[in-house]
Amino acid sequence: AAALANRDAVTRERVDRARLVAGLLAEGPRLLRLDRRDRSDFLRAFYRRYEDAPVDQLRLDSYELFSDLLGLRAFPEAIARVRRHRALGHRTLLITGALDFVVEPLRPLFDEIVCASMDERDGKFTGELTQSPPTGEARALLLDEFARAQDSASATPWRTRTRRAIFPCSRRQASRWW
Repeated sequence: AAALANRDAVTRERVDRARLVAGLLAEGPRLLRLDRRDRSDFLRAFYRRYEDAPVDQLRLDSYELFSDLLGLRAFPEAIARVRRHRALGHRTLLITGALDFVVEPLRPLFDEIVCASMDERDGKFTGELTQSPPTGEARALLLDEFARAQDSASATPWRTRTRRAIFPCSRRQASRWW
């Protein structure tokens, strides 16, 4: 009986996962259109999916996934580059559309992280952003402001394929990249 209940639970989990994937695939074209039209609108629409998600569980999951997957496989050259900048005494900035709990494991690498934050109520996320990351001109202005604060005209900017910028750099260089 226990084996049958376990098999049923695994089957339900697979069905739920398949429904989730099918829903994401069906919504993909709409999300792509929204992203092309306005990145901020896309982020808000995407993160509404987190409504009623348990805060503590997602924060724990983000650390586990980071160490198991992202920290080892995603952008190892970027992480190595940030570490080299830190070793040289440079200040570092990460600007990303990711939620704060997703990038929290990266906090030791960066002096400043600008990211999305979501409202919480009763231990669950509301799906509403309390802080949206800067996009478009606002992003360029933030980078310019950061570069001014660093006053580091000789530093070289570097960016990853996903448009995350790892700085310091001069204002002139920042405007060239963004």
